[in-house]
Amino acid sequence: RSSDLLGAALGLSEAGQLEVAARLGADVPICWANRTMIMRGAGEVLEPAPELPSVAVVVATPAISLSTPAVYRAWDELGGPIGADVPAPRAWDGALQHLRNDLEPAAHHVSPELAGFARLVRSFGCSATLAGSGASYAIWARDDREAKRVADELRSRSDAHVWVSQFPAPAQ
Repeated sequence: RSSDLLGAALGLSEAGQLEVAARLGADVPICWANRTMIMRGAGEVLEPAPELPSVAVVVATPAISLSTPAVYRAWDELGGPIGADVPAPRAWDGALQHLRNDLEPAAHHVSPELAGFARLVRSFGCSATLAGSGASYAIWARDDREAKRVADELRSRSDAHVWVSQFPAPAQ
């Protein structure tokens, strides 16, 4: 069935494809786009990001389970809080000044344990953003050496699964 849906969707215009993707889930359109995008709203408003050089990123996923519907409910109940701006990586100066995830306050409300993990992540002196509705964090390092240091520290001080990569992925 999913291959039938994919085949049908590929026959649609780009706008039609994004509409079908949005009905499948808030995060599906950005995955469908298959390029670096700036996402607004509940994921339904996408705009191409400016060309960005690759930067080192650490992705850390703690052993914390979060229900996406619970996070969105909390966001509604809290009156639609706005997340804190964090500085974008310096390599992106001129393209993006800051990053923000408005679901972060709601995710912390649902899981105070995640708020504690966020404090640990930010204690390394890097900008960090919640990914989607959680519980993963993207930690924006200045270079590969700092990313390795942060990843090693997180592995020794938490139960998180930790990966080091580049974002956006370098052109092949």
